[in-house]
Amino acid sequence: MAPSQVEAEMQELKRENSDMRQYVLALQGEVYGARLAAKYLDKELAGRYDFISHMHMPEAGPTRRLRIRIFEF
Repeated sequence: MAPSQVEAEMQELKRENSDMRQYVLALQGEVYGARLAAKYLDKELAGRYDFISHMHMPEAGPTRRLRIRIFEF
């Protein structure tokens, strides 16, 4: 291979390497965002489960109304 060909190929590989690094960084950001969303949704689901389980308790009257007010969204 001629030296100019080697240098051209090296420049192309450097460009590809830079592009791939940017792509990896973007994917890492997406994964981080997805993990945060999953954590939020997990807590949201747990809260709704607590709300539903408390709503099905057999109490009536002012205690039930207070419980409903506490868990209103």
